[in-house]
Amino acid sequence: MEYFEDDTPENIELKNSVVELYNGRLDERIRRKKFVIERGLLNPKQVQKFERKKSKEDREIINKMKIFARFNTAEEHTDLVHSILKERLLRETI
Repeated sequence: MEYFEDDTPENIELKNSVVELYNGRLDERIRRKKFVIERGLLNPKQVQKFERKKSKEDREIINKMKIFARFNTAEEHTDLVHSILKERLLRETI
């Protein structure tokens, strides 16, 4: 984007807002990329291999809990999911 000397203040403000929007999108893209790399979601075959070992009910729980992954660290999220799966197993045995 180019700024010229004869640009009006409204035009400069418009250009600045466009640049801010673009920077916001870039920041969001970086945040999402970092999230995928931290969680190890880059290799979907590895994730599928892990999920295939689980029963259908366990896979449903894992998939439902994926939406909460962004609120916790990777370790906290796996601990949470494992705790919920363990709770389900205990409830079944009772």
